[in-house]
Amino acid sequence: MGRPSPGILIVATVLALAAPAPARAVDCIDYGDYIHRAACLELEDQGRDLALRDGLLYAVDEAGLHIFDLADPLRPLLLGELAAPDARCLALRGDIAYLGSEDADFLAVDIADPTAPAILSGLAIPTPATDIELAGDFAYVTVGNAGLQVLDISTPETPAIHTIVDTPHYANDLTIQGDYAYIADWNNLVVIDITDLPTEPLTPGGRPGPSLISVAVSGDYAYLLD
Repeated sequence: MGRPSPGILIVATVLALAAPAPARAVDCIDYGDYIHRAACLELEDQGRDLALRDGLLYAVDEAGLHIFDLADPLRPLLLGELAAPDARCLALRGDIAYLGSEDADFLAVDIADPTAPAILSGLAIPTPATDIELAGDFAYVTVGNAGLQVLDISTPETPAIHTIVDTPHYANDLTIQGDYAYIADWNNLVVIDITDLPTEPLTPGGRPGPSLISVAVSGDYAYLLD
């Protein structure tokens, strides 16, 4: 499927802010209990991922990174931008945003000044990144057919590949809980002990879904989206 044409407003290119509506009764239904779109703005290209921290919103689309001030949540103010073609996912730590792209790049971006984000370092990875999670001195990056890349980010200026863990299918998404990384790997949930890398993945039996695209873990349960 090709990219959406520039200028066409579709769900994937719109950043939507939801808030409870003022209470009112229509046909005995209190619509104040429903989430609704309170405001929206158009990004430059197809939206991919976002993160919130300290009153700022960080969003990536196929054009790069965009940083907004949410002092007025209904009128996000653009503070700064950084060109990063085909950016797909991001994770934040301190003054650094880590970006993964479809061009098989992993970028560390200095966001200490949100009005002027700047690339701190970059690292080529085998295939396009699909998700990034941070734990300790490492970035865990799912990279589709290439499985899981574990990157040493103890020195953000010089990230390096620490370990490559192959997964059976296509690593779409991951979350980290305690000592384990849980990966939505197309038609399997793959569990990896991150305290003992490199390691062979532990793949539970069964077939949780035909095309798993996202995973979240809470307590003894994993929640899977397909």
